[in-house]
Amino acid sequence: MLEIEKKKMRNIVAVGKSVQRLDIVEKVTGRAKFGSDFVIGRRLYAKVLRSPYPHAKIIDIDATKARSLPGVRAVLTPQDIPHEVISPLLGDQYALCGDNIVRCVGDPVAAVAADTTEIAEEALELIEVDYEVLPAVYDGEEAFRKDPPVVVHPGLSNYRPLSGLPIRPDPERPNVCQTYKIRSGDVEKGFEEADLIVERRYTTSRIQHSPIECHQADAWFEPDGSLTVRSATQTVYDLKEVLCNIFHLQPSKVRILSGYAGGSFGCRVGIRCEPIAALLAQKSKRPVRLAFTREEMFVFGCHRVPYTIDIKDGVKKDGTLTAREIKAILAIGAYSEWAVLLVKRAAAGAVGTYRIPNFKLDSYGTYTNLPITCAFRGFGCPEIEWSIEQQMDIIAEKLEIDPVEIRKKNILNEGDKDVSGMITHSIGVRKCIDEVAKWINWGERPKEKGEPWKIGKGIAIGNKSVMAGSTSVIIVKVWQDGMIEVRHSAAQLGQGIMTTLAQIAAEEFCVSVEAIRVLSGDTAFCPFDSGTVASRSLIHNGNAAIAACRDAKQQLFKMAAPKLGVFPEDLMTSNGKIYKKGVPERSINIMDLFTPQGVPLEGGEILGRGSYTGPVEREDPESGQSGRSVFDYSHTANAVELGVNVETGEIKVMRSGMACDVGKAINPKIVEGQIEGGIAMGIGIALYEEVLLEDGAPINTSFTDYHILTALDMPRGENSKAIIVETPEPQGPFQAKGAGEVPLVASAPAIANAVYNAVGVRIRDLPLHREKILEGIKMAKGKTTKLQNAR
Repeated sequence: MLEIEKKKMRNIVAVGKSVQRLDIVEKVTGRAKFGSDFVIGRRLYAKVLRSPYPHAKIIDIDATKARSLPGVRAVLTPQDIPHEVISPLLGDQYALCGDNIVRCVGDPVAAVAADTTEIAEEALELIEVDYEVLPAVYDGEEAFRKDPPVVVHPGLSNYRPLSGLPIRPDPERPNVCQTYKIRSGDVEKGFEEADLIVERRYTTSRIQHSPIECHQADAWFEPDGSLTVRSATQTVYDLKEVLCNIFHLQPSKVRILSGYAGGSFGCRVGIRCEPIAALLAQKSKRPVRLAFTREEMFVFGCHRVPYTIDIKDGVKKDGTLTAREIKAILAIGAYSEWAVLLVKRAAAGAVGTYRIPNFKLDSYGTYTNLPITCAFRGFGCPEIEWSIEQQMDIIAEKLEIDPVEIRKKNILNEGDKDVSGMITHSIGVRKCIDEVAKWINWGERPKEKGEPWKIGKGIAIGNKSVMAGSTSVIIVKVWQDGMIEVRHSAAQLGQGIMTTLAQIAAEEFCVSVEAIRVLSGDTAFCPFDSGTVASRSLIHNGNAAIAACRDAKQQLFKMAAPKLGVFPEDLMTSNGKIYKKGVPERSINIMDLFTPQGVPLEGGEILGRGSYTGPVEREDPESGQSGRSVFDYSHTANAVELGVNVETGEIKVMRSGMACDVGKAINPKIVEGQIEGGIAMGIGIALYEEVLLEDGAPINTSFTDYHILTALDMPRGENSKAIIVETPEPQGPFQAKGAGEVPLVASAPAIANAVYNAVGVRIRDLPLHREKILEGIKMAKGKTTKLQNAR
């Protein structure tokens, strides 16, 4: 029996196994609770009156008729609410238009809470608003000018961020709210040394996140004056801070509840419904729900930032990069949201993959009178890689070098210093590109399908950084029966964080995952977290969980040591027992350390506490140089084979293989799911997705005319391959890195490169609509005809 027990102890390993997700039964049976499943008595329903104009001054609002409508319980106008900002990064936005200026179509002007949604909608129609329409600016480059036609935020210099984030506007450009630059080496000298210079412009489109569940929030005040808000936010404690600020409440008086979210991809980072719902609850003295419609999601639910990227590369004849210069204009819309951070983070896509001796980057966040933008999966890296990875293919063709080889020639090696001054470590991109090249039979021409289809292959690589300098806190409670309870505040977005934290705790306590319970979603007992953003959750929460587990174990060992006649440091735990190292028969059950009532013999509770803050070194603002401005990089490579119909312009992705370096896959099936989701999302973004605007207003505001990828558009079965690469990250939990965002990084440029390989058409503007393909084919034929005539 003893030998069997020893064997069991050695074989208990949770990390690295594809254990069943903790939430799977709830979700497949429909018992999982999402926002719309939440019920509270006497709830009112809110609706928001939104501006029909992209830029206007509110002269007067008359809500008298709305207030007198039966069933209306509260009406708010800008004059009825505190003049406090709701944006934690840069204080430029209010719950309603606090300075009586609307800056985009959809800007909230007034709000109503009523007994039914229908009554609230009727009340909106009764609110009379007198606007003075002002000139508007839509184009990012026009807004970027030193003398723009419109200054969107004349009071920019007076804004103060709640977060303390460094804000660096451009004093010469009044619409630029944030700048970021990197200087490394001598870029002009690098271009002089080059044998070839390639200079191009690339653009990306506005994209809606398109989660299944629209934004919504419930808010109510308790009898003691405390505020409770239920919202599927990604940044629980940011939201809490904003609400404390608006209502002048102490943190103990604001409670945030968050459950499962029906998708996000970044759109739940910002603050949407919660302040208005809470303000209406305060006024009506009733619980209030504010829920967006699908149309509101497209109008004011947030978009991915559109980029304009100018890139210039210098390269030697042998393919060695000598210089790279990038200028990126992010047309962030009417308010800064998280885009002030994105201006910097997007640069990571240009920093963490290639060895470039001379480098210059300027990134600008520029206001326009268009709907707000915010974080989107990949946080700027896919947009930057869209330009870089097409540049690498253009250079390869001009120098007659294989696209795979030119990338491998310039990849950073372990120990290299990147252009921001950070020492490269845990870089698995070389293995990623080797894996996908092998899978797609790179170097072999694909089999043609016959007219009108032309077949091509493409490849691209890239990276996604993990945020540095942020913090996660975990609490671990040990129960009498040996159950280990993990409390955290990471958002449940479908990425599997509950399961991976359970696996980490199971590994630390040497028990099965079934012995772990994971709790989240309530700031009343779940500790601080900086937010489910920037691929940081697993690393920060995982490291904090390890520390909390070890703290709890030390408490157990201290209690058990006298009973076993050993020192606490001589003890281990496994399968609910505590035993002396190397002598498993000398043991005690965890439950023997508790009274029959479940109280530890020494009183109190066994609560382990752990926190982790990613190391960071602030960069020099003039050069962007820093020993560590990000935690680390996850890397990826994507290889695709596709067909282009030369008669219709249709693109059909037939095969897609993606490799991602995730350090260590805590749960391989969850990682594969993230990669497969990235393949699908990347194809949709490359080929279809774009929010269309007319006079500043989105016009394709439903899934009838906004095309997202369907299962019919995906390569199936063996034609879609998720490849896990493991390059250990020494400071990650069990050497893991983030896996949620990096799968989106290389998709679009790989597809664009494959299109060029198929038909010789280089599209530099997303998405790759059929019209662009047909126009490119037509232009290519015209050039060929002219060349033939010249001969």
